Amino acid sequence: MKTIRLVLLLASVASLGAPQEATPAGTDRQDAAVVSTLPMMLDYGYFSHYLSQTISDDDRYSRIEAYIGGGDMEGPTRVVLTSKAPGKSVCYVSGRGARDALEPDAGPVIETPIQVTIPEALTQNTPIEIALRDQTGQPLRWRFVCAYGSSPQGSGLAPLPGIGGLTLQYRNLGTVAGSGSVVELGNRLSYAEMWREISSPPYFVPYRGYYGEGFHVARLLLQDRKWQAPEAPQNLAAGSHWELVGAGGARQAFTVSQTGELKAVSTAIEARRETLTALLESSSGPVRIRSLEAAQCSHRMVVAFHPALVLAAASSVEFQVEADKKKLAQGTVEVAKIDGGYELSWRFKSPDWAKTRVLHQAVRASAEGVALRVTQ
Repeated sequence: MKTIRLVLLLASVASLGAPQEATPAGTDRQDAAVVSTLPMMLDYGYFSHYLSQTISDDDRYSRIEAYIGGGDMEGPTRVVLTSKAPGKSVCYVSGRGARDALEPDAGPVIETPIQVTIPEALTQNTPIEIALRDQTGQPLRWRFVCAYGSSPQGSGLAPLPGIGGLTLQYRNLGTVAGSGSVVELGNRLSYAEMWREISSPPYFVPYRGYYGEGFHVARLLLQDRKWQAPEAPQNLAAGSHWELVGAGGARQAFTVSQTGELKAVSTAIEARRETLTALLESSSGPVRIRSLEAAQCSHRMVVAFHPALVLAAASSVEFQVEADKKKLAQGTVEVAKIDGGYELSWRFKSPDWAKTRVLHQAVRASAEGVALRVTQ
């Protein structure tokens, strides 16, 4: 999936061992290292088309998905078969940069040609067809039939309560699967079953699957990561630039720019054609975080704080997650000081299925770099 990592590492070490009115240069260097990691924890992807269908009569797989295109350009295709056995799911990719766009924990990835046929107009009973060969060389064909035309009535946020962390999937337009939707795995046909829980025949007869046109995926991920900051700047002054070094020696370049009263700490993920940014208020005193952003061409995911997030002391502020200005989630984040850093506790007021979960983020900064641990 073209996706960008989106769990929120939010910390300022401006108050570690120093009063707010006097900020040592060493702490400024830590500030820059910490703030630059913030947008790296955002995981966001935009796709032109998305398909999903439940598979109920196969011993190996429970679901098939397709992520097609992305941004304002022709993007790669990704087909995922979710296994009934943990750790056995498989991902097929096709197109320039398809493998690079996947997060490290995407599972087995196989590059293979994928044929996709999508009509210009998606109306009632319109078929979408996808064809490839699986890892054994057998044909994998998927014929998804749109039960109705793609429309705003099929838009909205998909409930995903069973996934760790927080995954938000929003479709601008959409529809459900119709009769005749079928997946061919080898020589076996698996037809979509009627979605009886939401069915109201004869007026509304959906089958277990759905299509999204303009599909956003935003996630807060559980993880444990560390970075070194061998070239951290003296502070977050406009014009500064530096690198962070992650696992395996991978380097990521950052720059600081300023427009009016806001500073932007930005980095580009070339393989995914993404730009990640932390927006800071340029006022004096401790670092104040206005928002985190992930941009993919003209599409943008924003985590906005109200008021700005200041981590120099225990506090609680509201946050809102948006994709192209559509609200996906909101809640509060509480800050507490821990040994060597801070812990942030994220609680959600919406969507409803996320109200019972809390994400805990511990961030520590030292001369060796920055460490983040996110648990649930």
